[in-house]
Amino acid sequence: MACGFRRSIACQLSRVLDLPPENLIKSISAVPILKKEEVADFQLSVDSLLENSNDHSRPDIQAQAMRLAKKLKCDTVVSEISTGRGTINFKINRELLTKTVLQQVIKDGSKYGLKSELFSGLPQKKIVVEFR
Repeated sequence: MACGFRRSIACQLSRVLDLPPENLIKSISAVPILKKEEVADFQLSVDSLLENSNDHSRPDIQAQAMRLAKKLKCDTVVSEISTGRGTINFKINRELLTKTVLQQVIKDGSKYGLKSELFSGLPQKKIVVEFR
C-alpha cells in the first residue's frame, strides 16, 4: 500500500528529473509519526539524488530542494508538497489514504499487514512489540 504511494511520487519525480522511477523509489522514505507534529508522510532527501548524479559541485542542498519542489505539482495522491532541511516533503491525500487502507483491510481480513510489499525482500522473523 505505502509502495503504491511511493511509486506515484517516484513517477512524478521521474518526469521532472528525467530518471527512471525505479531509481527514485528507494530514495523516498516514509516519515515516522510524531505526537504533535505532522510534517509529511513521505520525504525525499535531495542529498541522496546528488549522490547518484555526476554533478560534484554540490550546490546548496536547500536551494536545490526548493527548486525541485517548485517543479512538482499536487495531484490526486499528493495533497501537499513542502521543503525541509535539504528534503522535499509529501503529504498524502487523506481521503485516498483512508479509502485505500480500508479496502486493503477488507480484502486481507485477519491477514492485513502480513503481505506488505515493504517487507517482501526481508527474511521472515518473529518480533515482540511492547507498549508502555
